[in-house]
Amino acid sequence: MLSTVSGGSAVGMGYAVYSKTPKVGERPLKTLYRELRESLPQDPAQLVGLLQKAYDKQPAAPSGRRTVIANMAELYNHLFNFCDDKRFDLFWGDPPIHLEEIVFNATEFMTGVGFRFHKSVDDRCSGSEFAILYPKYARQARLCDILASSTCIPVGFEPIEFPDDFRWPDDTASVPKKRKTCEEICRELPENPNKPDRKKSITLMDGGIYDNQGVFSILNILGLTYDSRRDREKKGDDYIPRDINLAGMFGGGGRQEPAEHRAGDIDLFIVSDTPVRDIPIYQMATKPKKGGFLDLAKLKWIVSITLLLLTGSTLFMGYDYFSTLLSDPHRLADWHNYIWDMFIYVIPLLLLLVCVGGGLFLSGRLKNYFGSSPAFRNNPDLRPKLWHYFKRRKFSDLGYMFESRLSSAIAMSSDVFMNRIRFLGLARVFNLPPLKGKVIINVIDSLIRDKRTSQGEAANSDEQNESIARLLGGADRLCDDTVAKASKVGTQFWLATEDMADLLACGQATMCYNILKHMDQMKKDGHADIKSDQFKKIYQQAATDWEKLKANPYYLMDDPYRDLK
Repeated sequence: MLSTVSGGSAVGMGYAVYSKTPKVGERPLKTLYRELRESLPQDPAQLVGLLQKAYDKQPAAPSGRRTVIANMAELYNHLFNFCDDKRFDLFWGDPPIHLEEIVFNATEFMTGVGFRFHKSVDDRCSGSEFAILYPKYARQARLCDILASSTCIPVGFEPIEFPDDFRWPDDTASVPKKRKTCEEICRELPENPNKPDRKKSITLMDGGIYDNQGVFSILNILGLTYDSRRDREKKGDDYIPRDINLAGMFGGGGRQEPAEHRAGDIDLFIVSDTPVRDIPIYQMATKPKKGGFLDLAKLKWIVSITLLLLTGSTLFMGYDYFSTLLSDPHRLADWHNYIWDMFIYVIPLLLLLVCVGGGLFLSGRLKNYFGSSPAFRNNPDLRPKLWHYFKRRKFSDLGYMFESRLSSAIAMSSDVFMNRIRFLGLARVFNLPPLKGKVIINVIDSLIRDKRTSQGEAANSDEQNESIARLLGGADRLCDDTVAKASKVGTQFWLATEDMADLLACGQATMCYNILKHMDQMKKDGHADIKSDQFKKIYQQAATDWEKLKANPYYLMDDPYRDLK
C-alpha cells in the first residue's frame, strides 16, 4: 500500500509508475532518482524559467483560468517522464503492480476534508465522502493534474478547481468550448448549499492540510476508521468511499467490517515525514528603537494638503493651457508646438488628474467599507474611537504590529497547526490495537534525535536507549555531517544535486536504522517472528548495510552525485 501527500506525491507517483512500467534491468528507485536528479530545477531562477516555458506551451488551464498552479501541472507533465500525458488508469490492467492500493491525497475546500485519488483492488471510488469521484472518471485524470492538486501549497499557489482545471481526454483544444467528461463529472458533484445557482465544482489544495502523513487513507483501507452506513459490499460506481469523522479519529465508533485488507495482515506500517525542525518555531519581530516622526494623524494632514495642492495645480494648469489655446487657435497646427504642449501641459495634467482621482477614490472606498461593515454600522462610536487609538501610532510601530501579526499567523498555520495535525495522525496510528508493534516513524532527523537521547542521563537505565547507543556507536560522521545537512534542506520546488545526494543518503541510513531498532524491539518483546529464517535474513542484511553506511553514508550509491548501485 502507498499513500502520499504534498511533495511526497512526486516521489511516490514516480515510484509507482516505474514499478508498473519498469525499465529493463533497472530498479524503479534508480530510474526515479536519475530522473529527479536530471529534471528538478537547481535554483529558483531555473524554476521560473521552466514555468515560463510551460506557460508558453499552455498559458491557461482548460477552464480558461491563468494560474500558477495550472502552469505547474503543465510543468510536471513536461518535466517528469513519469507524468508525460499519462493518466491514472495506468495503474489498472496488466502487468499487475505489487502496490495493490495507491492513494494520492489532496484537500477539498468545500467541506474541508481529504480528497483522494485512489487505485484499489476492489475498485472503490475516489474523491471524498461529500464529493464522490467514480472510478470511470478518476481513471481519466492526468497524473500531472493529480500531482498539482496534491502539491498545491496554500499562499504559494491558487486553489486548483476540480474538474474544470483538469485536462480530460476529450479536451482537444487549449481552452475547449465543449467538455463532455468535465460536464458529466460536474453533474455528479454536490451543490453548494450557500450558492446553489453556481456551477458545481470544488477547489483542491495540498493534501497535507487535512492528512499530513497520508495515514488516514491507509486506515480507511484497513477498515480502522468510521465507515458510512451504506452497505459495505457495494462496489464500483455504487460504492461510497469511507472517510473519517470525530468518532473514528478519536477511537470511538470505528466499525470492523469485512474488507479486502485487514490490519492483522499488515506486517509493517511505515510513516515517513519531515516535521518542523527549527526550535523555536517563532521569534518576536525586532521592535524599532525609535518611533520616528510620522504617525497616522500627520499622514492624514500631509495627504489632505497634498491632494488640495494637486487639485489647485490641476485647475491652474488647465486654465493656463486653455488660455494659451484661445489666444493662439492655430498653435497645434505646428507639430513642434504639439509635442511641446503634450509634455509641458497634457501629460502632467493627466498625471495630476490620476493622482487626485485616485486619492478621492481610495478615500471613498475606505469610507464605504467602514460604513458598510456590520461592526461599524451597528456601533457608530467605534470608528472615531479606533481613529483616536491609532492616529498617534508611528509608522514604525504600525510596521512592527503588522510584521508580528503576519509572522505569528504563518508560524501558527505552517508549524503549530501542522504539528498538531501530525500528532493527531500519529496518535491515531499508535493507539490502534491491531497496529501495535507494527509502526515505524521514519523522520528525517531520527538519527540526530536518538543520538541526543542515547547521550542523556536516561541512557543507562533504559533497555531501548541501550539498543540505540549500540546502533549509533561510530555513526558520528553519518549523524553530524550527512543527516545534519539533509535536515537543513528546506521545503522548496528546486533542489541542488548535492542536496539530493544528502537527502537520499539520509533516507537510506534512517530507514535502515529504524528497521534495526524496530527489530531489536521485537526481540525484546519476544515476538513470534524472531525465530523465523526470514526475520534473521532481513536483520542480518540490515545490520551489514548499517555498518557500511556508518563508515560511508553514500555506500549505496556508485557516486553520490551520479547514480545508485
